[in-house]
Amino acid sequence: MKEQPNTAVPWLTVYGNIEGAVSARPELNDRYCELICFCTSIAQFTLNGTIHTAYKNDVLLLSPSDMFENTASDSAIFGIKIYNDLLLWISTAHTDFTQIFAEERKLENFGATFTEKAAAAARRINDLNGFENFGDDVLSISEIAKLLIDIYRMRRKGDGKKARRRESRTENAITAHSVMTYIDMNYTDPQLDLNKIATALYFSASRLSHIFKNETGDSIYHYLTNKRLQCAHDLIMQGKPIMDACSRAGFRSYCSFYRMYIKHFGVAPTTTRPQK
Repeated sequence: MKEQPNTAVPWLTVYGNIEGAVSARPELNDRYCELICFCTSIAQFTLNGTIHTAYKNDVLLLSPSDMFENTASDSAIFGIKIYNDLLLWISTAHTDFTQIFAEERKLENFGATFTEKAAAAARRINDLNGFENFGDDVLSISEIAKLLIDIYRMRRKGDGKKARRRESRTENAITAHSVMTYIDMNYTDPQLDLNKIATALYFSASRLSHIFKNETGDSIYHYLTNKRLQCAHDLIMQGKPIMDACSRAGFRSYCSFYRMYIKHFGVAPTTTRPQK
């Protein structure tokens, strides 16, 4: 018989945009898997050192070794932390719950119906927190087990990929909007380029460039450069030193910045006068 998991640690912890739950994501040790649901249209997060973009109804599945940082507001997500030893305890020879979190593909989208179902399960688990009454632990475990079984079966049917394509974005206009939103939020990063944007949005660089060009008539490079130039111009107009404006706007080369500034505004940055 399997040994019961340590009862001195929380088996299941609900957080985020769930009534009655703690709002901030708890910093537990590395023995937890995690199911995270995104509630807003666009949110950013960092996974294993790389910035990604999630959309409404996306589901993120984290193993104990994954390093996750939520860069959106706490209200943008809700999640359930699951003690890994609990998953091992309830797994059988035919149903290994830990493999759900070990797959390479971390981000899925099963649509609004699943998100609502996950939220309802999270509320019930949170209400049962503490296992104060007879059977509370069994009911909590059954809630998370049913969710994970649904995820496994929908993945095997390909529902996650289908829904994610449908939600994210068979409509190329939404993809182009996502690129612009990502650039608007990150253009001051001097390392930001096409490859980094494409990685964050789960596209190849060539595919993303093609979609963006078709939808906007502009290139990603040109849109990014214009954002940086406008930022630098605004900083100079506020009286900031030109070199400072250049670096704060995300430019790595002053010579390139100087040349592009003249081409864009028709005057040199050295002749731009701050507003009084």
